[in-house]
Amino acid sequence: KFPIDSLLIFLVAMAARYLTASGTSGAALATASAGVLYSALYSTTECDERVEKDKNFRIEVHLMDKIQQKSYLETAKDGIPSTLRILAIDLPALRKNAFVGECRLAHDKIFVDDVAPTKAIEVETRDEAKKAKDGKKASTQKLRIAQKALAKSLVQCRSAQSQQRVGVEIMEASVADLNRFRLRKTHQVGSIKYDPGKYFGDNENDDPKDMDDEKEEADHAELDLASYEDELEAPWNQYSWIEEMKLRISGQVPFGAPLEKSTRFQRIFFGSVFRTTVPTVSRFWEWPLPKFAKSDPDGLDGRNQAICRASSKPHAVIANGAALQRVPSSLRLLQKACRKANVPLFVIDDPRVWGGNTHSSLGEALKEMRSTIKNRVIAQALKQHGSSAFTRGRLLGQAETEARWHAKNKTQKAKDLLSGEGRRRRRATTEQPRDWSRLDANRLEKKLVERGVITKKKGENENQRTYSAAMVEISRRCVDDVVSEDAEIGKESTET
Repeated sequence: KFPIDSLLIFLVAMAARYLTASGTSGAALATASAGVLYSALYSTTECDERVEKDKNFRIEVHLMDKIQQKSYLETAKDGIPSTLRILAIDLPALRKNAFVGECRLAHDKIFVDDVAPTKAIEVETRDEAKKAKDGKKASTQKLRIAQKALAKSLVQCRSAQSQQRVGVEIMEASVADLNRFRLRKTHQVGSIKYDPGKYFGDNENDDPKDMDDEKEEADHAELDLASYEDELEAPWNQYSWIEEMKLRISGQVPFGAPLEKSTRFQRIFFGSVFRTTVPTVSRFWEWPLPKFAKSDPDGLDGRNQAICRASSKPHAVIANGAALQRVPSSLRLLQKACRKANVPLFVIDDPRVWGGNTHSSLGEALKEMRSTIKNRVIAQALKQHGSSAFTRGRLLGQAETEARWHAKNKTQKAKDLLSGEGRRRRRATTEQPRDWSRLDANRLEKKLVERGVITKKKGENENQRTYSAAMVEISRRCVDDVVSEDAEIGKESTET
């Protein structure tokens, strides 16, 4: 990459040379421009200070105690865990540079290798390789590969402000230890060759050892011996770490506890090499209940709670992306396991330009991790408080009352439809009132037209109407009565 500051200085120097040749004012302008450029490039700004502060960011050990002391969580304290649990993969610096407090290694937690059954492969020894070189058919023998443990150690952090004996637990794991010698293996499909570990190499170190199948015949015996020895450390012969990673992230084993070998029955029928020691808390009699009335199968993660999967999960997983590239597909499997267990994942130093959850420094990842854990813990505590037994009973009673009211309403409507009283009630509510004396002239005329008393003829004259004989007689009587009433009123007025 070409440095942008050198480019700007070069441009200003050229401009200053041109302005100096033009006169004294040009030289003064060039000097001022150079000073402004220097101050802009090399002066300490607020953005630089903020970036430096983020790089040195640390999380307090008593974070869970600070969350518990919030006033709006007074009734939901039991839903806040007492210990912060972090799974760190290939990040030894997290022990010293991540938390404000004293962190020590827990010597009572030991994670040993060779817990899972070994993997048997067929290889050729050095003597058999010489036979193959002479054209003789070489025989193979079985080599058993011991399976390595993913978890390496458990670190416990304490502080004077923490109310608990242990405020933070860090489980240190290593995927790069599965490929300590940076072995690579080339896969070939037809004429296409692919090396999945090609892009994990560090520029400061030597290139990884290539385990390509194409070898020169002169060094055939030595390379066969090297491949025989390297099979013991080859990452493609390790399989148990994938299941261990899934079990620890999903909380199927207690956090910080060593793994146990599964029984022969479990290995044959379920294909699992480790035993699941933390079962679910779901009950078989809850299957007919609605979803809001069922208990969470992972249990509740809080204080004074029994061991369950929710209290065995890590609150966050932070990994070194550059180290995970030593084992192909390890980062993809890690993302898949975290997504399935609903555990946030943070990756630093990821060499992939398309990688997600990537941070340039450990401090930036810790800052975002603290904010994410805090929000998730508070939301989970409020959710657990709202999903208590009393709240579930109240919601169930409310649903039962609404169902009873709807059933009563539907029953009443059915009775109204089948009874004559309902028909009369509907007729009284739907039809217009029979007292036509309150109707105006237009509505009264419409009623008479509907009854056939008045007939309108369609033609050029739209106002042409035909009245029935009875209607004409009634109209004449009405006119006579009105005229007689007017005559009497006029006679009374003249007398007075």
